[in-house]
Parts: sequence; C-alpha cells; structure tokens
Amino acid sequence: MLVCFQTHYPRLSLIPQAPDVDLLVGVISARDHKFSFSVNMTNLLMHLCTKGIKDFNLKSVSLMVIGECSNICEGRQRILDTAVKFNMTHLLILDDDTTFPYDMLDLMFARKVLPLGVNLAFKSARSPLGMGTAKGMNGSVVNTLNRMDTEPVEFTTMACSLYRVADLAKLPRPAFQSNELNTDDHHFHKLLNSHGFQMHVDHLLSKVCGHIGERILYVETY
Repeated sequence: MLVCFQTHYPRLSLIPQAPDVDLLVGVISARDHKFSFSVNMTNLLMHLCTKGIKDFNLKSVSLMVIGECSNICEGRQRILDTAVKFNMTHLLILDDDTTFPYDMLDLMFARKVLPLGVNLAFKSARSPLGMGTAKGMNGSVVNTLNRMDTEPVEFTTMACSLYRVADLAKLPRPAFQSNELNTDDHHFHKLLNSHGFQMHVDHLLSKVCGHIGERILYVETY
C-alpha cells in the first residue's frame, strides 16, 4: 500500500536554484523505529526521483542514515563531512522523530533562501500557540502564527533544514558542539550566522512539519 501525505501550502513557481543539484539526505537515528517517519521518508525520496529531476534539476540523491547514534554532534559532523567529501551541492537534515510533506523541497528551493529550516512546534505544551524552536535575531522567540514568509533567525532546530554544502565546507571543525548553554542545533546555526551564512525559517513550511508524538498544532483562521 502506498501512503502519500498531501501538503497544504500553495504551489510556487519553481525556478532552478543551481544548474545541477547533488543532494545528500542525512538522518540521525538515536531512537526506536517510527513508522510515520519511514512513510514520510519513502514518499520524499520517490518524489525526488520523479518530479524533482525536472523541477530543480536534480542530478543525484543519496541517503545517509546513522542508526542508534549515541553522540548526535559526532553523527551530524560525519554527515556534513560526507557531503563535503563527495562534492554534494546540498544537504537536507532530517530528524527521525519528525513528520514532513513529501514535496517539502519544492518549496524550499523555490524560496531561494539558504540555509533554511522550520520553526518546529514542541512536542508538549511548553510554549504558547505559534511559538516553536526558533529564536529571532532580536532575541525573542519566533511566532509563526499568521506568517507565510521566511525570516532570519539566530537559531532553530536542524530537523527539516536545507544547506548549501559549499557554505558548510567553509566552517571550522568541529561544527557541532553542545553545552549547558547551547544545543548542537543552536551552536551550529550561530556558527553559520557568524560566518555570513544567515539562517532562516520558513513559516509556511513550519505549519506542515511536526514532531511525532504529542505536540502543539498551529491553528489559524483566515
């Protein structure tokens, strides 16, 4: 049985961002297998291997999964280094506890703003409706309610995020660190910003990506 998740964002006019796209999809799996993630991933890859070839000149797509990873920083560094080593043009990072539309890259490439991620809702009611994982450039928590555009941020989650590998190759190593003040996601995005590669979140895509399990839903009236 083939299961496809339909998206709810309007179709955008797609203009290729680069002559050729060599994409690496990197997944860190530190948790138990989740069927919802596997279905989303299957549909994403199927879409990439059909429509993606035409819409954004997809030359190749590779999948790298690090399973039962106990050191997230080390695992993400391995994925980044692999993308650089094999001359990939773009890196898509996915977390195995997230849900996402199969054609999410259509929107991300159409935005022409990279690096680009989402303001992902928390799994539990830790913040008001519309607030998520992103922190704005003014130091406040980013609110996705009633937003359809992109916004520069200080940091957000790496789940469902897209990067140019040429930018990543210019970062010092190790690019991923965590401490009591910053998670690996926060440190990495601050590092990108400090080297002139401004991180953004896509508010429209944020509404159709989510965490597996209990989570806040974006509810809006237009």
